[in-house]
Amino acid sequence: MSQELLNYFDIESCAIFHGYAFVIPDPMEYLPPYFDEWNVLASKMMELVKTKEFRAKVDQMSQLDHEKLNGFREKHLAHLQLSIIGAGYVWQNGDHGVPHTIPKCLAIPWYRLSENLGMKPVLSHADLILSNWKKKDANKPLELDNLTCLYNVADGEGPVWFVTVTVQIEIEFYEALINVIHGVQAVADNDVERLISCLYKIEEAERKMVEVLKRTHEKLPPDCFYYRMRPFLAGWGTEGSAIPNGLIYEGISDEPMKMIGGSAGQSSTIQTLDVGLGVEHSNDKQDFLETMRNYMPKPHKEFIEELKRSPSIRNFVKEKNVPRLTEVYNKCLKNLQQFRSFHIQVVCKYVVNKAKEEKTTDYSSLEKRGTGGSDLIPFLKEIRQTTTMAEIES
Repeated sequence: MSQELLNYFDIESCAIFHGYAFVIPDPMEYLPPYFDEWNVLASKMMELVKTKEFRAKVDQMSQLDHEKLNGFREKHLAHLQLSIIGAGYVWQNGDHGVPHTIPKCLAIPWYRLSENLGMKPVLSHADLILSNWKKKDANKPLELDNLTCLYNVADGEGPVWFVTVTVQIEIEFYEALINVIHGVQAVADNDVERLISCLYKIEEAERKMVEVLKRTHEKLPPDCFYYRMRPFLAGWGTEGSAIPNGLIYEGISDEPMKMIGGSAGQSSTIQTLDVGLGVEHSNDKQDFLETMRNYMPKPHKEFIEELKRSPSIRNFVKEKNVPRLTEVYNKCLKNLQQFRSFHIQVVCKYVVNKAKEEKTTDYSSLEKRGTGGSDLIPFLKEIRQTTTMAEIES
């Protein structure tokens, strides 16, 4: 049964990579010379936004042919660059200076490339995290203190730390991911002992993910995230947005399009844990999370949906009623609940508490809402509660 899931370990599908999970190994930093305009504008977005020159530069950009991109690394780097360019274009002048359209030179390649990748033309989790990292020292280990990012929406150490902490969480997830797959096969084979072994490895990987998340505070000041990064992660067309009706993508449609901004809900990692462990949320929360899958690369979404169709680890644990099996399964849920608890602490520190300051800025429309458009704390608390409720009595 796990063979269907293991099929997603195909390097060209950009689904799952050995040792990296959903993170792209050794992503490219620059596109070939034909795409130099994208290379330059993505690299200089932050400085040109500060001088209010960026939007004019994008308006003058050549309309390049996205079909000249070769291979998944080039395509994902191009999507990252176009999404960085798009975020700068839309939000350069704050809430009161937003455009109504995205120019054809940006809209057409951004939208068509998004179609090709199964993603959306907006800056997403997959852009900012999965294809946006490199080692500081190629000869040193793949670990948090040896990571940096390729592109960002704000300068300085804090924004880099936000990206690299999230990259490292995704990498730590690999052992959980592969053991979810092997755990599904253990269920299909009616092998209790093998499933116990898989669940212990999932539980250990989750603990490592929590430890990395706890390091968020080390180098990311709340002001840096809330005032400098967060505005550029916002989408358009969600409730309370400064662009409530969405944006027109010139050359694509005459009607405005709505896009959800970058959000942890777009992480294939946490959704895989939910589905793999059989955690089911309330209908409205589940609908939101499933909508977020449309912002993942297509193979990630397909993998999660294949996992949903696979033999259920949770049902197997309930049916067998073996104390050791139930105990380690519940430990996996407790660690997932702990991850969500700490995520709530992070959100409170970096968003909710900053919103209480009621400081006047150019980007006041976000307030306490998530960049993905959800009411942050009620949403996060409810999905944490359903995680806890999924525990099985021995």
